[in-house]
Parts: sequence; C-alpha cells; structure tokens
Amino acid sequence: VVKENTTVHARSTDAVGNISQVTLLAVKNIDKVAPVTPNFSVDSTDQTNGDVEVTITFPTDTVAKEYRIDSGAWTSYTAPITISQNVKVEARAKDNAGNYSEVGSYSVTNIDKTAPVKPTFTVNANTNTNEVKNVEDAGSGVAKVLYAVDGGTWKEYVTTITLPDGQYELKVKVADKVGNESETTTVIVDLYKERLALAEASVKIAQGSLSQNDVESAQKLINKLPNSTEKT
Repeated sequence: VVKENTTVHARSTDAVGNISQVTLLAVKNIDKVAPVTPNFSVDSTDQTNGDVEVTITFPTDTVAKEYRIDSGAWTSYTAPITISQNVKVEARAKDNAGNYSEVGSYSVTNIDKTAPVKPTFTVNANTNTNEVKNVEDAGSGVAKVLYAVDGGTWKEYVTTITLPDGQYELKVKVADKVGNESETTTVIVDLYKERLALAEASVKIAQGSLSQNDVESAQKLINKLPNSTEKT
C-alpha cells in the first residue's frame, strides 16, 4: 500500500536466476495536503443598528465551500452572508481529494439593535424644573436625550426645560449612538412657579395691610393655583 506520492521499482527473477529489467511506476495522484483556511471580510466594522454582510474567500482548489453560524449545521456557501445579529461565522474548504482545511472563523460584534432603557422624567411644577433619570444603554452607548413639548419638534435635552407657567404635555426619550431610541416617557403637568410667586407676594401684602381688598386679591391668586401643598 502506497501512502504518499513516490516511484515504485519492480523486477522479477525466474527459476534459473535470470532477472528482468526494472519497471518503474510513478504514483502522483495522492493528495493529503489540506486547502488553505478561508478568509473573511465584512462591509462594515463600525457600530450599526443595521445588518452586516460577511464575504468568505476560499482557496482556488476548493470544490466544496461551507460555512456555519454559531456552531450550527454546515451550509453551502454561494454568496456573501447577511448577518442581522452578533454571531460567530465559521468556514471550511474541501478539495477534490476530500481534504478539509482548518476551520476559519469571524465574530460579528458590531451590531446593536437594542433600544436604550426607557427614561424616568421628574417635573417639579412649583419651581418649573425637571430632570431626566435612568438614562442607560448597554450597547453602543447613550448619544443624547430628546424632548418634545405639546407634540412639537424633538430637541436635545441638555439641562432643565425652561417654560413659562401653563399646562403642557412633555415627552422625553433616549437615543443611542447608532440611532436606536427608547420608549417615550410622557408627563402632563401644570407649571405654576410664576403664579405661586405672585400669590405669595399678595398674601404678604394682605397680612400686613389687613385690607379686605388685599385679602380678596390674594385669595383670587391662590384660587388660580393647582391643588398643592402651597395652596393650603
């Protein structure tokens, strides 16, 4: 049994000792050399909330191109693969003699399709101040906080939203670095900082003058305040 490419020499000897000429046979069809390990390339390595296209390059002597995802079943490779989530892609090549290459691999780690955490939004109506908390994103990271007033245009939230007294629908949400957005937090509030200041000043005047007109004026301003501890 010949296990590698070589030249086999053969001769024969008859009954009286005559030796034949040497016959040569070159064995050239044994191939035990594995193909080169496949290579990988991707259309983007930047953080993205979209898909990533993986292209696998196989050696020229390949007769069977195969890949698998996250140790799944081997599948025939015919074109670049569209990957929609972070996974490990493996590939191997098979030559005409049945030799397999080493398994090559590439891990896709730059896909982020997870929205940031829904934020909490606290509004202090008597001081007309507000604060956004629970601003978190475990993927690409937080890019900015956005807010909208009464269904208007979304704007970046940097510090407290400054608004005059009145009733408002305030919305906030968080956007991450690849464009994913959290669920929206909505707060309906009646801001009364300015009205409270006027009412407090009017009460002080009424307390000092004891005038019925001043008392009535102060009461009117108090009645305009929403139900709150300041009103009592």
